[in-house]
Amino acid sequence: MKKLVAIVMVLLALGLVAAGLLSLRKTGMIAADSEGARLIIRGSLGLGATVGPTTEPQPIRAGQYTPVQLYRTLEQQIVSGGGSKTTEEWQVYSNGPWGELAPVVVEKGQTTVVKLDGPLIAKVDVTAAGSGVRLLAPLLVGAHGEHYSMFKRNGKTVGAPKFTILDKAGNVLQTGKFEYG
Repeated sequence: MKKLVAIVMVLLALGLVAAGLLSLRKTGMIAADSEGARLIIRGSLGLGATVGPTTEPQPIRAGQYTPVQLYRTLEQQIVSGGGSKTTEEWQVYSNGPWGELAPVVVEKGQTTVVKLDGPLIAKVDVTAAGSGVRLLAPLLVGAHGEHYSMFKRNGKTVGAPKFTILDKAGNVLQTGKFEYG
């Protein structure tokens, strides 16, 4: 009976070692190209990972992943009239659409570097909402086509921006403030 238990234990240990070796063969590495960004991705069967906020590669099961959330932290140096310097920290958040960031593919034995850097471009999305009515929505788009929807400056949520609509001659047609929600 003791021999049977010992044999079962040895076989179980060998099976666990073999399974571990097989899973290692099916992994790759993933890293962010710049510090200060954190990307949460999900794959099949709910497998996922967080890429960043450092550029250190981390092991991940090979496969295709979809971005779920992206946070970027940007710093801006402000120089006052008296020459003193302060740093403002901006945080932006995206939950899609993802543009060229999706899908994220990790190949077995390879390192995938996800590009999370690049400039952010402020745009206005204009949608027709009936005869002569247009809806305006502020939009911050990253270099890879990802859209950002929440903004913080020095840890505080930034209020909705104001806007002015001008005609071709530069005359003010309308002023207002965007509304969240």
